[in-house]
Amino acid sequence: MKHLLYLSIFYVSLVFSQVDVDTWTFTNCGQEGRYGPTLEQCESAYEGTSLEGQISMDGFQGYQEWTVP
Repeated sequence: MKHLLYLSIFYVSLVFSQVDVDTWTFTNCGQEGRYGPTLEQCESAYEGTSLEGQISMDGFQGYQEWTVP
């Protein structure tokens, strides 16, 4: 019974606690067409956002690669 009380308190605290949430919004970096944007175009488009400096293309133009932090 004691464990159930502790578990209930734990779940209630989870419900009412604040959780920080990061938002990651990917775009076409303002480019259209079959080749997509270059890395430089995406770096410019994402400047000042949570994706600044986080995107790589590894040689594939238009293919945005991002690693979950």
